[in-house]
Amino acid sequence: MLYQREGKFNKAIQFFKNTIQYNPKNPVAYTFLASSFYSEGEVDRATEILEKAINEGIRKKEFYDFLGHIYYRKNDYEKAIENFKKSIEIQDTSETRFQLGVVYDKLGEKDEMEKQLKMAIKLNPENALALNYLGYSYLINNKNIKMAYKMIKKAVKKDPENGAFLDSLGWAYYKMGNYKKAKYYLEKAISLEKDPEVEEHLGYTYMKLKEYEKAISYFMKSYEKTGKKELLKEVEKVKELLKNETY
Repeated sequence: MLYQREGKFNKAIQFFKNTIQYNPKNPVAYTFLASSFYSEGEVDRATEILEKAINEGIRKKEFYDFLGHIYYRKNDYEKAIENFKKSIEIQDTSETRFQLGVVYDKLGEKDEMEKQLKMAIKLNPENALALNYLGYSYLINNKNIKMAYKMIKKAVKKDPENGAFLDSLGWAYYKMGNYKKAKYYLEKAISLEKDPEVEEHLGYTYMKLKEYEKAISYFMKSYEKTGKKELLKEVEKVKELLKNETY
């Protein structure tokens, strides 16, 4: 474990392997061995170690959570769901429900995503990631706007320097027509996180506030990173508004 903390993963791997040789039922050794391989970029080896542990009859929640995470990163969403569900069978936690909800979202299964995130929040009403994720999903689907605002506000209170949460709060204010507050939180978000989605949100907000040159600038910044054609259409709209205001 000391070698792993120092980033000496090859040495750590050898000691964890020796530990398992002496005690093939040691769950901690399997966990750390898999995480060492994962840190070295050997994802398949990490998967192999975790599945070996399970085949040895060691059913641990952290094994299934780790496998769920690995399969999610490999875009194998069905296997990710399978492992997260097995984790929940052992112990139902807010964190695993959140991860399961995210996977369903990737599959486009919005109702199931909403169900899992609601369960995550029920299990832990302070789960800021779940609060923000579900709140923002409501915003982009133009439903439950006031509820979304309350959830996101709570997430921001838990983590006031999180750029993604601040972006969500800014967009909630935008959806409610409070463009000045939207601007405040979106500008704070962009100072923490140079994300094209935040830039797009700022473009729309500046457009509403008639700060047209800033709107064009942020729409273009977002377009350069995403290539979204609709942003160029928004730029043309803003240019027309700017021209009409000038003349």
